[in-house]
Amino acid sequence: MEEIFETDLSRIGADAKLVTVKLTVSEAIIAQQINDFAYKDYVKQRLAKMLAEHLLQNDLVEFTKQTMHDTGYTSFIARSAILPKERTSSLRKRIQS
Repeated sequence: MEEIFETDLSRIGADAKLVTVKLTVSEAIIAQQINDFAYKDYVKQRLAKMLAEHLLQNDLVEFTKQTMHDTGYTSFIARSAILPKERTSSLRKRIQS
C-alpha cells in the first residue's frame, strides 16, 4: 500500500507550535477497503505514530525520571503540551488564513 506522509511544524506565538502530520493514499486503495471502520482505525493509528515520532524528533517532549527510594521503584515520565481539539482547530484555521 503506497502511503505518502508529510509533516509540518508551524509557530503559533512566541513559544507555541502546531504540529501537523498528513497521510495521503489513492482513492483506489480506499475503495478496496472492505471494512471501512477498520481502515479508519488504521489511519488514526498511523497518524498518531507519525505525530509521536515528529514530537520526539523535534524535541517537543520533556522526559523526567522520579526515583522513589522508599519503595524501590523508578517512574519515567513524558510530557508535551496539548490543546483541546477545538483550540487546535481554531489555531489551524488562523494559520491557514
